[in-house]
Amino acid sequence: MQNHLEQAKHNQELLSEMEIKFPQRFFDWKITVSFYTALHYLQALADKRNIEIGQTHNDIERNVNPNSRWTPVMRISNGAWGNYKELFQYSLTARYDGVEEDIEEFEILRQLDYLECKKHLDNFKKYIKSQGLDI
Repeated sequence: MQNHLEQAKHNQELLSEMEIKFPQRFFDWKITVSFYTALHYLQALADKRNIEIGQTHNDIERNVNPNSRWTPVMRISNGAWGNYKELFQYSLTARYDGVEEDIEEFEILRQLDYLECKKHLDNFKKYIKSQGLDI
């Protein structure tokens, strides 16, 4: 559990540094780091509960999604799942839907996405705290 909490904290520190030093740039990386912060918090929660949720994105979805057609081994709340899933989707867009032609437009779109990611990460962290993790 501790290694995931430390990695999440490390990711949060990187995110803070990027916001300070590059307030108008690198939104794709800010989004990606936001998602992986949530992923490590989720893994820490699973470790705290002594539950294996898997290592792949598919395994994790199968094992924590409260609406899964499979039987989740660590069902989380619908709200927490929604926040996590949104972060995942935004990170996919940031990582794989790169710059088409206009870098300025790309940055504007990713900036809007990042503002949403910040909300989702904040809400996800509230859920994690409510589950007894000291973050």
